[in-house]
Amino acid sequence: AKSKAMVLSSHSEGTPNVVMESLACGVPVVSTAVDGVPDIVNEQTAILVPPNSPEALGEALAEALEREWDPDLIRQFAQERLDIATQVGMIDRLYREIVGPREEGI
Repeated sequence: AKSKAMVLSSHSEGTPNVVMESLACGVPVVSTAVDGVPDIVNEQTAILVPPNSPEALGEALAEALEREWDPDLIRQFAQERLDIATQVGMIDRLYREIVGPREEGI
């Protein structure tokens, strides 16, 4: 049976693979809004809550179970925003903004 939602109740995270894997499978995420998590989801793919708030997490999970999610939209979001080529391109653009264009021969 397919999962209705993935829950991550961490107090600290980097950019968690489990969130990206869930989105790639079309599964919505309920997570604490810590570190890199808000950067890899949006309102159509996840519900975020403050850390250290079990009440908010419980309410968000109940909302997620009642909500009509679009698995195809979630998968499309992951494919467009989270694949490796997109991520490398975003990092490259950021570095070029900070450092400037690369000189030939370097």
